Amino acid sequence: MKTTERDFAYFGAQVRHWAAKLGLHDWDIRFEHADAKDILASVRCDVGAKVASMTLAKNWATDAITDEALGNTAKHEVLHILLADLCDLVSSHVPPGFVIGVEHAIVRRLEKIL
Repeated sequence: MKTTERDFAYFGAQVRHWAAKLGLHDWDIRFEHADAKDILASVRCDVGAKVASMTLAKNWATDAITDEALGNTAKHEVLHILLADLCDLVSSHVPPGFVIGVEHAIVRRLEKIL
C-alpha cells in the first residue's frame, strides 16, 4: 500500500512530537519520502553532526496505513535517535551486529512503556 503526502506529513509531526518529548532538541531531523524495500521507515544518524535523516517508505507491505501505525513507526525511529550516541560509543568496542541487535531489543522495550 502506498503512503500519501498526508501520511508523510503526519509521520513528520509524530517524529517531531516524540523527539521533543524525549528531549532530542540538539538533533537536526531531516525528512524524506522515498522508495525503500522491506521497511516502513528508517533513520540514519550522524552522531558527530547531530543530524538524523528520517525516511518514510512510499510503499508499505501492509493492508492498511493508519495514524496509529504511522505514530508507532515514528516513535520507533525516534528511539533509534535517542540511542544513537550510546550505540556509536559502544560500536567501537564490540561487533556492530551485536550493537544492532541490542539496540533493537532496547527500542522494543521502550516502545511498550511509551
